[in-house]
Amino acid sequence: MTRRSVFAQPIITRLPQLLAEVKSGEILIPAFQRPFEWEEERRILLLDSIVRGVPIGSLLVWRTSKHDLDCFPKLGHIELPEPPDARPRHYLIDGHQRLTTLYAALSDPATIVAHADAEGWPIYYDLEVEEGERAFTILRGKQPARDTLLPAPALLSPELLWRAQRGLFEAGKNTAAKRVEELANTFKDYQIPVLPLVTEDMDIVTDAFVRINSGGRKMAETYMVQALAYSRFRMRDRSDTIRDNLADLGWGELDDRVILSTLKLRWDIEIYGSRPEAMLEHIEGEQREDESDEQVFERIFDELEDQFKAVIGLLRRCEVWGPAALPYIYQFVALAEVRRRLGSDEAFEAASERLIRWFWLTSFIGHFTGMTSKMIREATEHLFEVADGELEAFADSDDLELPALRQHNFSSVRTKVRALYLLGQIQDERLRQERGRLLGELGSNALQKITPSMSGSHPGARVIADSAALTRLREALFSPGTTDREQLLAQHAIPSDALAELEQGETQDFLELREQHLAEGERAFFERQLPNH
Repeated sequence: MTRRSVFAQPIITRLPQLLAEVKSGEILIPAFQRPFEWEEERRILLLDSIVRGVPIGSLLVWRTSKHDLDCFPKLGHIELPEPPDARPRHYLIDGHQRLTTLYAALSDPATIVAHADAEGWPIYYDLEVEEGERAFTILRGKQPARDTLLPAPALLSPELLWRAQRGLFEAGKNTAAKRVEELANTFKDYQIPVLPLVTEDMDIVTDAFVRINSGGRKMAETYMVQALAYSRFRMRDRSDTIRDNLADLGWGELDDRVILSTLKLRWDIEIYGSRPEAMLEHIEGEQREDESDEQVFERIFDELEDQFKAVIGLLRRCEVWGPAALPYIYQFVALAEVRRRLGSDEAFEAASERLIRWFWLTSFIGHFTGMTSKMIREATEHLFEVADGELEAFADSDDLELPALRQHNFSSVRTKVRALYLLGQIQDERLRQERGRLLGELGSNALQKITPSMSGSHPGARVIADSAALTRLREALFSPGTTDREQLLAQHAIPSDALAELEQGETQDFLELREQHLAEGERAFFERQLPNH
């Protein structure tokens, strides 16, 4: 039997009317949408399409009299008013990126409240560009240097348009003034189809949302799951709560992939490319008789947060103090799943020595590079057997070797492992924690060149330091009388023979000797992690 369509006849709406409906709260943006993320090029291309009369696609709006959804408080950098207490309500299901671009670019700045994050706005139209060429440009908050840079809001604001034209006529730029009028008419008359989705069935709405976002630019999986489960629980909000609770531990920027992948390992779901619906099915499968949808969801995420806190405590003992210092996110995921299987923090702690050895070995040899979903599951099974005492990490591998570090490149796991080793050479616990948080937050930006003239790609040229610590180190290098000189040099793993070369102006010899010193120490540390050492 053919299902009756829930789509009403498309409404052809002129652009000014559409934006007015957003401003009044008649069209709302539900919070299960992904945030605005269009880069400048796509925003400019959209506006250019209107100038050329090219269709920019229709918008899908859900019309409902029963449902009240949480909505975004702003579009782009512009705060939105509270939605009116009126029925029916109209929620935008498809077209968020386009509508945000239009609203933020064309709203009269005198009539709206701008949010603090206004980077990438305002947009101007360059009247000196030849007709037919792309003329929109972004000045990043700067004032326009000439009167032929027309602010985009003038295209829909009679007052701003009049001011711009008057200035151009007074300057004798009549052609440009007439072009402004033509542009304004183009935008005022531009039509956009709005397709109403008329239903009170939330499942139909979320299914439409997921289907629409399955093609084109891939939407983050978290938002897809959030949309599907929106009427029962808020996955995105709960993920943000976990990050907030981990922020004091240095892990407030934990990647969504860690959260999703840990749940997928829990339920043996394909890590790459699984259906968003699969996760919801497993959440429902864990529901107890006395639990509501929201309660089972909260229980699972409470357990997840406990797993993460245990892993973070372990990783600190491996000098990993934040996400930017983590060699592989799937190390974190596998450890979190093993913590769940072991059942308690006490059991996880009892296995910590074996888990730490596993972490260092998988990091040094690049074990997770290029892993498939199946290989990640197998690596997790192996780790659980290691944690349970059944196996020694890589006990059956006789040919484990430490790869040489050829150059500094923090995007490579090998360089990250060197940074963790460097951190471990700091004997002062307070200082090591301070530098560890720096590395965990800033990643490559925490690794500074010892002197500006050194080659940044040389593996012996970097230290972990903030600007103040780097200044003190440089003073110690070239001033023998510096207080605590030996202590400062030891903190940064600078041996005396390398220092002697630097004092003689032999920078390259300094780099080679320091790298030799680091490589020898790192190799000895690596060998201590090998099975049966």
